[in-house]
Amino acid sequence: MRALVVDDEPDILELLKICLSADGWEVACAQDSETAYRLALAEHPELLVVDLLLKTQSGKVLAERIRALPDLQNLPTVFISASYTTNRFDLGENVVMLPKPFDLLELQKVARDLAARQSGGK
Repeated sequence: MRALVVDDEPDILELLKICLSADGWEVACAQDSETAYRLALAEHPELLVVDLLLKTQSGKVLAERIRALPDLQNLPTVFISASYTTNRFDLGENVVMLPKPFDLLELQKVARDLAARQSGGK
């Protein structure tokens, strides 16, 4: 299972990588939206974990760009944010919001659940 993790804070990015790697994911990391987009094209991830508040582009816009790619339209996506409010936008299908701070075990569970839902839907 391949995951793409996007956060502009290096410490958070590393923590998320360690967390998902420990749960069996192969993790590609990006600190900005353009790198993330290129990695999505090259890696075809099975999970996207993205901070909503990136410096270069909103995580929501980035996720929309990535999910518009062929074969990635239903890409399971986890948004993370310290300033999320539920009425901000419609999360859509195969999308989960984890408000910061969150338990890393919760991220692992959400990632597994999304992956299982996706593979069950194929």
